[in-house]
Amino acid sequence: MKNINRRKFIAGTAALSAFSILKPATVFGTSANSAIRMGIIGCGNRGTAVISDMVNHTSARIFAMADLFGYQLENARPRFNDLNLKNDGAKIDSSKIFRGSRAYLELINDPGVDAVLVSSPAYTHPDFLEAAVDSGKHVYCEKPVAPDVAGCKQVIR
Repeated sequence: MKNINRRKFIAGTAALSAFSILKPATVFGTSANSAIRMGIIGCGNRGTAVISDMVNHTSARIFAMADLFGYQLENARPRFNDLNLKNDGAKIDSSKIFRGSRAYLELINDPGVDAVLVSSPAYTHPDFLEAAVDSGKHVYCEKPVAPDVAGCKQVIR
């Protein structure tokens, strides 16, 4: 059996108790830079409402946005920038705004995006969800995940 003296015991106990009162963020080494960089696909009213709640109540920040329609991006960008700035984030860089029928792929393949919010019409969900999962992204997909049986089968593959 190992010989332990009073001095070593008290030093060890003091060190252990110090670690127990540290904030978990300090213990696990997380920092302000660990915000989740979100990409949003579908910047209409529903997507704006969901991403607003995410940014206001979590460490998520809007990093990129994609939509088929340019006017949706133009309408949402000022609101998203305000949300980010209000929550200690940054404005969305112009190079992270994707428009058109393949915009979702550009957003999903961006290495800076940690997670994706799919907030587009339901018929697009299976394809968008599959692409995001295949690229290793975390995904929050609005319901329904798919509008038909074929889409459901695609999602569970």
